Amino acid sequence: MKKLFLLLLIPFLITAGCGKKEEKYVQPEKPTVQMKKEIQESVGLETAPVERKKLVSYIEVYGSIAQDTENTVHVAPKGKCILKELKVKVGETVDENSPIAVVQTSSGEEQILSPCHGIVISQYVKEGDAIDPLTSVVTIANPDLMRASFDVYEKDFGKIEMGQKVEITTTAYANQVFDGKVVFVSPRVDENTRTVKIRVDIENKDHFLKFGMSVNGNIRRESEEEFLVAPLEAIQEVENAKNVFVKINEETFEVRPVSVGIKTDQEAAIAEGLVEGEVIVTQGSFVLKSELLKGELGEE
Repeated sequence: MKKLFLLLLIPFLITAGCGKKEEKYVQPEKPTVQMKKEIQESVGLETAPVERKKLVSYIEVYGSIAQDTENTVHVAPKGKCILKELKVKVGETVDENSPIAVVQTSSGEEQILSPCHGIVISQYVKEGDAIDPLTSVVTIANPDLMRASFDVYEKDFGKIEMGQKVEITTTAYANQVFDGKVVFVSPRVDENTRTVKIRVDIENKDHFLKFGMSVNGNIRRESEEEFLVAPLEAIQEVENAKNVFVKINEETFEVRPVSVGIKTDQEAAIAEGLVEGEVIVTQGSFVLKSELLKGELGEE
């Protein structure tokens, strides 16, 4: 009986001894792409650290500078007189207390002086005319602050707020950006165009902007909270997932899956996958994607 028990026990001991050893989990290597520095330079590869900031987007609008400005002065004589000589012309810049006209009064000749600095935008009389305090000789406008009107389409109504910053550009000064601010939003929608008029005050210290000039505007919008942000160009789709290329060293880039949040026309919030300060490819990432796909095809 004892021998039978031992015979039955032996196969069990052999089976137990031949069991599989416990396997240790080995984390798979993260995919990377190699690219020599000279090739990076030739394809225009650019990198930058990931920053936490507010997302900025723009609403593009078109309009024109008003024919006048709210900061205008109508220049008139103090009493009845005859205009003998006009010292200025429309379009000329005048300084405060510079002569505008010479008039003949009952007590002799007198000068009408400019009450402010500005540009003569209108002239209402000619030499020899009889004028009085109710007669404007010229109108002077201060062009340091210009006023522009823009049309905003219905789809963008809810994005416009008082005080929003506006970047103003013109075809005349292609490389110049003027600072503006939304100061009025019309409560009325144009029935034909389905647009709303907004007014923007524009700083014009150098007097480049002219009355009536056509202008383009980019109304700036900022998110309320800050996000880790990456350029849209940095994000590439690989195997139905969003990825960026993280710089490991001078010639090695890790393919990093990311979760993308809200987006603008140029940037996206990164919800998961990146840490602030990590350096990613911001321009030319499509070249790395191509190299990655070539490598995968070669392995197959």
